[in-house]
Amino acid sequence: MTKFNAVINIIEEYNNLIYFVGVFDTWVADMKFFAYYNNSVYEIKISENNRTFDFYIPFTGSGGIDFFIQQENDELFPVAISYAFPSRINDLPHSFIIGDNTLIKKTEKCYSLQVEALEYDKLCCAINSYINNNFDDEQYIDDKNVVQEYLAQYQIMSKKRIWLITDRPDRADDNAEYFFKYSVKMDDGIEKYFIVDENSSDVKSLEPFGKIVYHNSSQHKLLCLFAEKFISSHLHGRLNDICDKNLYKLYAGLDKCKTMFLQHGIILHDLAFWLKKTSQNLKLLVTTSPHEYNSILKSDYGYDKSVVKLTGMPRYDSLYDNNNRQILFVPTWRGHSSVNDLSDSQYCNVINDFLCDSKLIDEAKKHGYEILFKPHPNYANFANSFKANEYIKIVDYNMSYQTLFAESSLLITDFSSTAFDFAYLKKPVIYYWFTDNLFKESYFNYKTMGFGEVIDKHDLLLRVIIKYMKNDCVMEEKYKQRIDSFFTYYDKNNTKRVYDEIIRM
Repeated sequence: MTKFNAVINIIEEYNNLIYFVGVFDTWVADMKFFAYYNNSVYEIKISENNRTFDFYIPFTGSGGIDFFIQQENDELFPVAISYAFPSRINDLPHSFIIGDNTLIKKTEKCYSLQVEALEYDKLCCAINSYINNNFDDEQYIDDKNVVQEYLAQYQIMSKKRIWLITDRPDRADDNAEYFFKYSVKMDDGIEKYFIVDENSSDVKSLEPFGKIVYHNSSQHKLLCLFAEKFISSHLHGRLNDICDKNLYKLYAGLDKCKTMFLQHGIILHDLAFWLKKTSQNLKLLVTTSPHEYNSILKSDYGYDKSVVKLTGMPRYDSLYDNNNRQILFVPTWRGHSSVNDLSDSQYCNVINDFLCDSKLIDEAKKHGYEILFKPHPNYANFANSFKANEYIKIVDYNMSYQTLFAESSLLITDFSSTAFDFAYLKKPVIYYWFTDNLFKESYFNYKTMGFGEVIDKHDLLLRVIIKYMKNDCVMEEKYKQRIDSFFTYYDKNNTKRVYDEIIRM
């Protein structure tokens, strides 16, 4: 018997529509793919280029959904369905997911799903059957208690509208923080929580604005199961980010909140391998420039204009200029995973040469400039690998980027997206390419679209820095014009636009 196999990446139900996204491992021209459900037949279009399918069917009541292939001779063959990690359904017995109105369960038949109206008693049975059959070990006791608490609170909490908002798990100071501070002022009936580690230095500064929940706590996990929307600048903090895959399976069927990605930097290069629909299933992806917006729509992300929005970044609304004669060096990271790996690298050696250059330091003193070095956050634990002259300040991990941008006069980076924040303030930027460009080609041509000089030699970098210091770090007119043509909005309404998009989704 011929076997046909498909992998489903996404199953979800909202607005009484059941959505499916997936891919066939093999496909033969002229075959037809059908779903049978409650006496209705749905023919499903398959992309011949990549064998993918993306479709929805209306929920019309309890019944089975069966998937078949029809060949030229009209013979029908069942499709063996398997499930990718993002689908929430998995290979364990009694696996299920809930939607807004439905309970969808895997059956013993590999080509079939059972759909029922979501009712509390049925949900209790589904949860208990699934957990009792698959998670007996003592190691799961705390998480099983979270699920039981979910059932205990379901009748009340499922009627609430809840948004979870977060930047990095260990700190704020990014788009989500500024969105949180704006959105909590809105009288919209939605409960909003900011998720951050309890030991974060940002907890006290956030508490006056709204409700704080500690990352990876039982309350965090419980709220994830009731949340309507997960709003993040880094895609950290949701259950599948804080649990290993086996533990996430315990919760996966109940985790149905929609992910809104506020970004932490303008996308310059193709990140479809990470952000594509079949991996992240984003419901909102904010962009800041028409170049960025169009590049995402044209690439293989799988999103259309209903998801990708040109709003600007919330944190840009709060950028300000308080120039304090500082030169800020902010290189991006290179993927080093240990202190030894970093310390022995060309990357670290070149940075240390810059941080110890006596001519640079003498000129900075002469012209009254302080020099600051901010290692990438991923190197926060490796900061001792960088050796600087005592005149140069290595900035603490918790130092606010917004404060650094406000007080600095000149930014030096390689490929960091921080250059966009800084340039937004019409302050000069230098791109120091001291190692090879590790990124793929981009719509952004640094030499024709960049906001400053592109330099790959240490001596030339010093000459350009000194030139700026002598000129009080005034940005050249041609770079101001490039900035004006790159950004769409300067009206301080980015956060409002993001909120307006999220509230109506």
